[in-house]
Formats: sequence, structure tokens, C-alpha cells
Amino acid sequence: MQIINNNIDALRGVAVILVFLFHVQLFNYGFIGVDIFFCISGFLITGSLLRSLRKNLEHSIVDFYEKRILRIIPPLIPFYIISTFVSYLLILDSERINFIKSSIFSLFFIGNIYNIYFINYFSISNEFNPFGHLWSLSIEEQFYLFIAPLLLYSFTKKNNIIIIILLALSFLLFLISTKINSNIDYVYPNTIFRGWELLSGVITRLYCEKKQKEFRFNTNYLILISLIFFAAISFFGFPISEVYLWQIQTVLVTSLTVLFLIFSNSRYECSRVLRPLHKLGRLSYGFYLYHYPIIVFFKWHFGTLNFKIIFFIFILIYILSYISYTYYESYFFKETSAITSKRK
Repeated sequence: MQIINNNIDALRGVAVILVFLFHVQLFNYGFIGVDIFFCISGFLITGSLLRSLRKNLEHSIVDFYEKRILRIIPPLIPFYIISTFVSYLLILDSERINFIKSSIFSLFFIGNIYNIYFINYFSISNEFNPFGHLWSLSIEEQFYLFIAPLLLYSFTKKNNIIIIILLALSFLLFLISTKINSNIDYVYPNTIFRGWELLSGVITRLYCEKKQKEFRFNTNYLILISLIFFAAISFFGFPISEVYLWQIQTVLVTSLTVLFLIFSNSRYECSRVLRPLHKLGRLSYGFYLYHYPIIVFFKWHFGTLNFKIIFFIFILIYILSYISYTYYESYFFKETSAITSKRK
């Protein structure tokens, strides 16, 4: 199990790097890192729910939410304190109202609603908003709140038809949105049109649970060929304007990659090769929280970011995320383990 977790963390590391490169404007397609995160989140959420269900049917949903709260909320507190303090030192008076609104919406995990209805997500003003990246965290929390109970009910009844219907409906709405709504600022950060990505991760995890004992090398070889094929498609020219094609492509490749990493006969070798990414993936939550406001702060001060500044920013974010994980997040990981032990 630890090897599997390491490989999933390595995928998180890839996603973190892609998002970072996108936000420092070094890689225009780095937005796919968010799609990778959503798919992985669905995969991990399902594993957490299944473990809670196996250990204690009566308290499984309570156990799940307590773990989520201890995982998500505590690191947000120092992040908000630091970001708010620095922002008030640097922010322009003309932008202060937007900053206050964005911080309040993000604090209640509805930052994506603010981006949809109150500000153009891809606008210059949002590019200088230190809380502008929290829309994706809001989508995950909304998924936990509204979809996790349905998932648990489906697992309890051992009937996955509910999940399949939700996935089909969400994906259908996503496809329709790309055709009838040209406003990408409405579609892009909208939970309704993002749910299928998390649900794809759910389906991937359920497939792993079902097939783990009977999986064969030939099937894994087929997965690898499919992975290479679909990953190669993008090199033939999806235009960056066709964001929905990149989203579909990324989720498909992520799911196949997860399957390959889990069922590969070379798990140990994979873990060794991916060790640097695994370490970065372990720090991914802190990296995610701090990377965008730090980029914004440096943009406020320097305007244009050159390679030396970007390298310094990366090191600074890594140090903050390492401190957050080692001296703060790890403590609450132990608390979640204690919760589970008490309910066994």
C-alpha cells in the first residue's frame, strides 16, 4: 500500500509542477494540473470512504468528515493569516474590496462562486488576487459535502449504479456546456461541470478494488499502450482554446496512469524513479496553498518575473510547504489516525 501511495504522490508532484509553471507563465498548458488533482482526489476520497466503511459502518461518514476537516482546515489557518497580513501591506487601495470579498468567499469554500459571478476568472485583476487559486479547493469541498454521502450509500448497498449515473450526467452537462455556453469563465470553475473529473477518479478506484486480485500482466501491458496512445494525441495539436479537449484527455491519461502504477509488476522500480516527485507530492497541499499568493506578491513588487525570480519563488514555496507539512500537517495526520483507532 505504501508503494501505491508513493506513486500517487508522484502524480501529485507532476500536477503541482504543471500548475506552478502555468501560474508563472512558463507553460500555457499547465492548467491540466488541476484536472490531474481532481481525478486523484476522487480516487483518494473513495479509498478513504471504503476504509472508513470497513472499519465502522455506523460512524463511517462521521469518520470521513472528521478526517477531511483535520486534513484541510488546520493548514488553512496560518496560510490565511500570513497571506492576509502580507496582502494588506502590498495591495492597492483600489483592489482592496475585491481582495476582501475573495478572501471571505474562499474562507467558506465558495471561492469558485465568487469567480463565476463576481469576477472574470481569467482577468488581470484576478491574476493579482492572492486567493484566486482557491476555487479548486472549493470545488473539492463541495464534492465532499454533497457527493460523498451518495458514494457511501452506494458502497453500503454494493450498487455502483448511482455513481455511474452521476458520472454520465455530469459528463453530459460538461459536454453540453462546451457547446451552448461560450463563457469559459462560467464553465471553468463551476462544480457542476467539474464533478465528472472527481467521479472518474472514483470509478478508477472502484475498478482497482474489484480487479486487484485478478489483474494480469497482459492487461497491464494493454493499459500502458493505451496510456502512451492517448498521451501522444495531444502532441498532434489540441489548440489551447479547446480547453475541454485537454480536460478529457488529461483525466483519461491520469486514470490510465493510476491503473498502470498500481498494477505494474515493476512497482518498486517505479517508486525509486519517481521518488523526487513523490516527495514534492507529499508537500502538495502546502505547495498549492502558498504558491499562488507568493507569485502574486512577487508580481506586485517586480512586475515581470524572470527565471532567477521564478527559481527563488519555487525554493521559497518549497520551504514553506515543507515547514507546513513537517511541523504542522503531520501532527494532524496523527490526530486522524487516533480518531480511527478509537472507533475500531
